[in-house]
Amino acid sequence: MGTLLFIRQHQLFWKIGKQTKMVVREVKGLIDTLILTSKEFEIKNKVVGLKTKTIFNNDTGEVEAENSFLRTDNYTLDLNLNGARVVMNPSKIVNGHNFYPADHTVIKTACDLVSEDLQTRGLIIPFDEMRISRLDVVRNGFTKRNPREFNQLLEFMNAKRMEARKYPNGYLVGNKQRAVCFYDKLTELKDIHHFDTGALRLDNGVNVIRAELRFLKTNAVAKNTGFNRVSELYNADSIEHLKDCYKAVLKDTVFRDKNQHQQVQFNFEKEVELMAYIREKYKRNAIDKYLLCSGGLPQLIEKIGTIENLKYIMDKAGYERSHIYRITTELQDLLKLVASIDTKYTDKHTIAQLYEELYNMLVA
Repeated sequence: MGTLLFIRQHQLFWKIGKQTKMVVREVKGLIDTLILTSKEFEIKNKVVGLKTKTIFNNDTGEVEAENSFLRTDNYTLDLNLNGARVVMNPSKIVNGHNFYPADHTVIKTACDLVSEDLQTRGLIIPFDEMRISRLDVVRNGFTKRNPREFNQLLEFMNAKRMEARKYPNGYLVGNKQRAVCFYDKLTELKDIHHFDTGALRLDNGVNVIRAELRFLKTNAVAKNTGFNRVSELYNADSIEHLKDCYKAVLKDTVFRDKNQHQQVQFNFEKEVELMAYIREKYKRNAIDKYLLCSGGLPQLIEKIGTIENLKYIMDKAGYERSHIYRITTELQDLLKLVASIDTKYTDKHTIAQLYEELYNMLVA
């Protein structure tokens, strides 16, 4: 991190006060990652921290290209003959994390910090005039559900003109111009960024699903939002406009057809409790017994009617009475276990109901 950027960040925290995280919680921003590009830049002297990579032609040995780069904790810079490219996350620069998306004031502050840091290193870029080459517009949805419960729904939803694929802790649909990603934000912060999510002061049991709309090219940003330069994001009206753009794209691509499939959704908490109980009680062959409880046993009883009918079938098939008694007693215990846990999880949701829940969290 550049010395000036480090000092300015701490000055900013001092101005806001010790309750910085509480202040950030009240900000309703939308912006996550930004990639900014410019053909104009001026090197005043040797840029502090800048490294150069030279690419040679294998046949002639001549230099084909030279790319210079700078990596800091808060942003990255690439320089070549085509110009300058800055990758940054405004919220992370200003707040220390990117859980709460940036609004117009955070974006302006972050851009000023990066611009000033580059100047102290010996590089001048007309920062406010930099073009937006990638823009991530995001929204956090708060739920008591395990975020994995929505994965089955997302697999049912075929986004228009987009290819679907798995994503760490979530699901992504997209093409070369834009993409939409749904993922477990708290897990990402803990596992990838090693951030203590307890500092966010969320209610106990609350999980967060993030919807991330990514405009991946300069022309995609301009076509979908009408914005070209980063300075256009410095006012509140721009954030309101992006809200409308976000909703329009998600409605047109991902949430365009309500799936009326009435399949009952898988309940992770129920299955964890069932497996843990079986593992503790039976030790050996616990997985076989869990699989039996999760589908095979209820379907079998529905087919043959009662355990007594099963005893009759086993007897006619030649099993000894001691074996019949042991097996059917064990099955009766398992049926009681399934019934007792089922009573705790009566809130069954269909795919269509989860669709409504996800839509209301992330789009409405």
